[in-house]
Amino acid sequence: MFSNEIIIGIIVLVVLIMILAIVKNNRGRQQQANNPPLEVTSFNSLLERELSKGTDGESLIEILGLENLPHKGQEEVIEAATRVIEKRCLNRILESFNEQEKQDFVNILDTEDPESVNNFLISKQVDMIAILCEEVLRFKRETADKFF
Repeated sequence: MFSNEIIIGIIVLVVLIMILAIVKNNRGRQQQANNPPLEVTSFNSLLERELSKGTDGESLIEILGLENLPHKGQEEVIEAATRVIEKRCLNRILESFNEQEKQDFVNILDTEDPESVNNFLISKQVDMIAILCEEVLRFKRETADKFF
């Protein structure tokens, strides 16, 4: 039917719209006690914040010892890491679904309706913010382990 590459491609195209819808729906709504209120306006800004320092206090640039690298080079490193982490997040979402849910999700993505995507993720209890934070932390730890 659909290969994982096609599904991931579709998801990447709408993930920003989806996250903006999630942020909009969560604004003004108190989150669960174990989740702090969302202070960022998009998936990318949350991802950038987590890579810059994040909950673990170290930036990816610090972990790699690239503080002296020109700013443009640092941005390229962050962009490459961002692409990897986005794919990991999307794969985790897809892995949590059975085949029917995957098909339903693809059909919803095809509508390009952020509210429908958001409602689907909520109905499946997918916590994008938690997944993102976990994947960034995992990526940082793997990077530190591989390079040092």
